[in-house]
This record gives sequence, structure tokens and C-alpha cells, in this order.
Amino acid sequence: NFLLHAGLKSCLQVASSRADGPLAPSTGQYHLALCGALLPHSVDIRIDVPFFQTYAARACGASEVMVGLVFAALPLASCLASFPIGKMIANFGCSTCITAGLLLLTFSAAAFGMSRTISSWLCWRVVQGVASTAVLNSIT
Repeated sequence: NFLLHAGLKSCLQVASSRADGPLAPSTGQYHLALCGALLPHSVDIRIDVPFFQTYAARACGASEVMVGLVFAALPLASCLASFPIGKMIANFGCSTCITAGLLLLTFSAAAFGMSRTISSWLCWRVVQGVASTAVLNSIT
């Protein structure tokens, strides 16, 4: 609750301030604003759980096992990407990795929503796992 409140407050401060004025946002405020943007996406990733199985079965005849594999792809990719993402953070910095991760999360969520096959859903869940690891490892 505290982090959500702090993130939303920073989002408002960043949005209402001028980059050249006395209330110019700090780098920390930008990071909190970016992480506040992660909340809707995080909800978006998980909100489809009760609906996706029915949709996937109707769209392409996916079995329960295949739907389970699609959902398991995100945490598996996240786990496998942790060490390489750590190296990227060391090389490029937290700000770059947070920004790239959020952009990739946004793109992969849209692509996941437009996909119509098991293989494409699986692919985009892997991309979401890697992207979310980039963001979460950068802020922790």
C-alpha cells in the first residue's frame, strides 16, 4: 500500500512538474513513476487467468495442459533470465533496463492480446517474463 501510494504520488509530481523549473523531478521520482506504470501491466498479466483457458480452447482448441504451459512460461523465463539481466543492469544501468523492460512489457502485452495461436501466446509470455525481470531486478 505504501509503495503504491508513493508511486502514484511520484507519477503526479512528475506529470505536473516542468523539467527546467525549481520542482524538476529527481531521478528517483522518475523511477517511482515508471514503476507505478508497472502496476496496471502487472494486473493485466494476471487478469486473463480465469478467461484465457476458455478463449484458447475456442480459438484454437488448446488443451488445459497447453494453457498451463502458456502460463508457466512467464515465471520460467523470468527465472532463467535473472542472471543475464543482472549482467545487463551492471553494463547499462538501472534506468536503461527499467525503461527497456517497461517498453517491452507494453509491446508484449499488446502482442499477446492480438495473438491467436498457442505458439505465439507462449512466445509472448516468455518475452513478458524476461521484460518483467528487467524491471523488477532493476528496482530491487
